Amino acid sequence: MYFKRRWFVDKSPPLCLEKTQDMKIRKLNLHPNNPHNQGYDFEALVNVYAELNKYVVLNPHQEKTIDFTNSKAVISLNAALLRLHYNIKNWSIPDGFLCPPIPGRADYMLNIADLLSEDFHNKRAKGNKIKMWDIGLGANCIYPLIAHQMFNWSCTGSEIDDTAIQNAQTILKENSLENKVSILKQSDPQSLIKNLLAEGDYYDVIVCNPPFHESPQAIIDAAELKWKKLGKSQNTAQLNFGGQSQELWCEGGELNFVSKLISESAELPNSVMWYTSLVSKQENLDILVDKLSGMPEGEYRIIPMSQGQKKSRILVWTYLTRKQRKAWINYRWN
Repeated sequence: MYFKRRWFVDKSPPLCLEKTQDMKIRKLNLHPNNPHNQGYDFEALVNVYAELNKYVVLNPHQEKTIDFTNSKAVISLNAALLRLHYNIKNWSIPDGFLCPPIPGRADYMLNIADLLSEDFHNKRAKGNKIKMWDIGLGANCIYPLIAHQMFNWSCTGSEIDDTAIQNAQTILKENSLENKVSILKQSDPQSLIKNLLAEGDYYDVIVCNPPFHESPQAIIDAAELKWKKLGKSQNTAQLNFGGQSQELWCEGGELNFVSKLISESAELPNSVMWYTSLVSKQENLDILVDKLSGMPEGEYRIIPMSQGQKKSRILVWTYLTRKQRKAWINYRWN
């Protein structure tokens, strides 16, 4: 049997179970329940995180903002956003590590919550019986932080870098979350999940933000192009979002990384209800879908996402039928 040849692109608004004050299409194109979908309230952010104030400037329209080319300003903004919206009091990352855009990360979690809700009688998927695994936790620990604070999910993160693990552990400890999020050390650089998934372990969803680039030179080329478009000169070794080598590139880039996840998932079809990954490059989707077509029977979808002009998508797949997923939920969540 093979994957159903089903190309599902959901262009309708995401499932929204909690009403917001303004349901019109917003400039940022974020999920309706995203707390950042009306932009940044710098007055409120500075009120909870005074350190941010030193980076706040006025744009040509006399609106408050920050210089997003300044890595310290971006890190300070993230710390303020996490404190204001997610009750994360203490958050920082070592120099040179990836500083993720919080609104986009929250969108990923909200879309995954919608996906899980479909087989849960369209009720919001909340509670610590729901287990999420983040492949590539990073020093920022961002996906488990948002998922736990927003939905109270039980989260696990796997990571290969010792410094990243230590910093993530510090974040969890300083926010009294060390018993809410588990961290697994990935000691095999050639494996993603199969050597970490013990017999009897089950996860409702795996999430992943794979390394985008295929080489260090590709990172430099992308940075130079970015600064050129901004009309600025910049040391290409310095990126405003930071990132260690393993966070930014791997052999074959995101295509090879997600392909490996698909291959490993086929060996563990009953251990995870939904496998998911961000896919930044549109041209990679056809190749990844062709790879899924050669796998055991299941279902896949592409969930579109956008933040301003930046377009992305989530590729999700499962080896379980809808009936099996409902039985999974009834057994594990109730």
